[in-house]
Amino acid sequence: PPPSFPAEDAIRDCDVCLVGSEMCIRDSGSILRQIEGYIGKENFQKGLQHYLKTYEYGCAASHHLWQSLETVAQQPISAMMKSWIEQRGFPIITVKRQGPRLIMTQKRFSYLPNDSDQKWQVPITIRLFPQTGGMRRITTLLDDIEQVIDLDEDILAYKINDRQTGFYRVKYSDVKNLDELGKRVLDKLLPPEDRWGLENDFFARVKSACRADHTDDKSIGKAHGSVKHLLTGLKMFGRLPSMRIQTRAADPAWRNANETLF
Repeated sequence: PPPSFPAEDAIRDCDVCLVGSEMCIRDSGSILRQIEGYIGKENFQKGLQHYLKTYEYGCAASHHLWQSLETVAQQPISAMMKSWIEQRGFPIITVKRQGPRLIMTQKRFSYLPNDSDQKWQVPITIRLFPQTGGMRRITTLLDDIEQVIDLDEDILAYKINDRQTGFYRVKYSDVKNLDELGKRVLDKLLPPEDRWGLENDFFARVKSACRADHTDDKSIGKAHGSVKHLLTGLKMFGRLPSMRIQTRAADPAWRNANETLF
């Protein structure tokens, strides 16, 4: 997880960086990977080349790198990065489908209840699975609390955060989509990063106990078939005892889901 202080402060504060240098380097790498996943590998490499060439005989700061990437990719990288490096934490993206519309909302992720009104400019990558087979990929920038995008009618399933390049959690509210993803996990039609990402996000939600959303807790209990697809395909058996412990300590809705799932 990211540090509890803004990343830019960590870089400026030598004492913090010396104490948590591994954490600073790891999180900085994750943020750069997020940019690459959004603008593409080729644009990312060209942006780095532009940055190195422009400042090869001078001094440079972090915002110069964002400007170089923005110049090449023609995307608002500077504004996006400002929202990431100047505030604490990171978001969880809740996504649900209503007909041809995909509704995404963001909130700060925490293992404890929180009423944070923070928002990020989140680069969203989505892997789409049409009924005709195959897949295609789209990107969008979630720059508000809620955003709606239109999907083609032939889209059978969708996976948010393609190849786990984004620095955020995902919560799916669409039971049918979860079931379709579970089937693709079992058949290994999803890349390893995405199979791991589904498991990792689901386990994080179990740990947080979803205390703020009882309705969603109940839906997970009803969707036990979908979740079992994911659990089986991801071979999460090593984590199941811990998941049982977490859910037993949670609200009644989670205890009911626990009995159904396990």
